[in-house]
Amino acid sequence: MVKLYSSYNSEFFAIRQPGRIQLYKDSFQDIAHRVHDQMAGELIHLSDAGECFFRSGDGLFRLRREKGVRADRCKAVKGLDGSPERGTLAGFAVRADGEQVAYEQILPAQKFSSKLKRFLGSKSAQGDVGPRLHRFVVSQWSGRSSTCYYETVVDPLTSVGLVWWPSPDFGFLSVMERERDGRSFLRLIDILEESVVNELVVEGRLSRDRFLTTNGSVGFGMEKEGKRAFVIWTYSQERFGVTYPKEARVIHLMKDKVIFHSKKNEIVTAKDYQNNVVSEVNLRALTDLGVQYLLSFNPRGSLELVTYAQGKLRVHHTDLESLPIDARRWELLGERRRAAQLESAADDVLQRDEEQRAHEQQEARQTELVNEMKEQLSPPPPPEQPTLPFEGRAVPVAQPAADIAPIHFKSKEEADEALERLRMRYIADELTREDYYNEKTVIERAAAAI
Repeated sequence: MVKLYSSYNSEFFAIRQPGRIQLYKDSFQDIAHRVHDQMAGELIHLSDAGECFFRSGDGLFRLRREKGVRADRCKAVKGLDGSPERGTLAGFAVRADGEQVAYEQILPAQKFSSKLKRFLGSKSAQGDVGPRLHRFVVSQWSGRSSTCYYETVVDPLTSVGLVWWPSPDFGFLSVMERERDGRSFLRLIDILEESVVNELVVEGRLSRDRFLTTNGSVGFGMEKEGKRAFVIWTYSQERFGVTYPKEARVIHLMKDKVIFHSKKNEIVTAKDYQNNVVSEVNLRALTDLGVQYLLSFNPRGSLELVTYAQGKLRVHHTDLESLPIDARRWELLGERRRAAQLESAADDVLQRDEEQRAHEQQEARQTELVNEMKEQLSPPPPPEQPTLPFEGRAVPVAQPAADIAPIHFKSKEEADEALERLRMRYIADELTREDYYNEKTVIERAAAAI
């Protein structure tokens, strides 16, 4: 099974196969890259310009949309080698167009500024164990220009860590600090304004479903007391909650809807912010047809359904209103295919029955011919000799060799049938080789006289 990827603007798509990445622009093949799977690592981003970004143990790499190009390494994070002076790379994100990168840099206590040291106290500022400074930096790929938009101190004694995610255009950044008491502090940073614009306190366990739109609406999944909900917090500080199944994942956050997909049931559901189901589509028909698929929502509000089957990628332009109609069409196609398969299987059974019946009839006919030949070619019993009075010694009398009676045929077909019966007798080991050829000669002469 291959992996499918989509750019944010849904103009480029990629197929990841062992040792190879095939790039598509819409449904048309664009460029193929050969990659070393172990060195390239994971494909983490496909930019709006068709560039592929990878993260591996050796660093962060980019493959430009050019033939035969070599991957170039991100210089902005190359120096984060884990040393106390340079810090450690903890997280990484790429802007939708691929021009900028955002990353989280963690520094030990020794690298705190004097202001932070005074805030933490002398005890926390000593040694390499204790609070850490987390810096969130946005930089050019080359590292020539970088800006830290937010930094905070995390104490392992009271916190379990940080989670952050940016908007696709890097206009906003959301940072959630999770405390050990179960509370989480969410901050929304306006990168252009370089300030924290919203703060929120929530309780529960954070899930992997996290989104941040270009207009500053934050979405994240929370679990508490066995209940699961997707929390939406808008830029104007309106708060909404949408419930969704545990086996489902949120795949897109729109300005008024939440889209989530259940891989187990293969159901795509759209809900509005008031938790009402707007649309629900079952895509199992695609899997039954042997088709891989990817749902790609673009900034224009429409939807591209990317399908891959039998080595071909296709892009179907649709929307949430038309998707149920497309799904019904695929269901009908699957039903026709299953009916054709059942009909083909029935035809195979009938053909095997016909072949078996013909074989049995042929064997019965051959047995009948052999029996007829036995009756026709078996010599009549010798006549009984009268008993004569015997005087003296009996003298054996030599019997003359039996002559084969002449045979006459009315037609060529009758002669051919006689030859076939003779051959079957010979195969059944009822005649010696000499008798077979003698009788064959007689039959052939009689056939020639017709």
